[in-house]
Amino acid sequence: MTEGSQIDWESHDNRVQPMLDEYQDFNNTINYLLGYASNRNDTLILLHLITKLAD
Repeated sequence: MTEGSQIDWESHDNRVQPMLDEYQDFNNTINYLLGYASNRNDTLILLHLITKLAD
């Protein structure tokens, strides 16, 4: 399991470059996992967005 929660934290703190770095790290991780799963028939990858809208 992997999570990109630091993207959100950096965004809230208006730290643009660290946020973009986190996006790139997350993207690299997802691409690695997709490559891994593409050669297997026993691996499922679920990718989803969880967000909470304002109350």
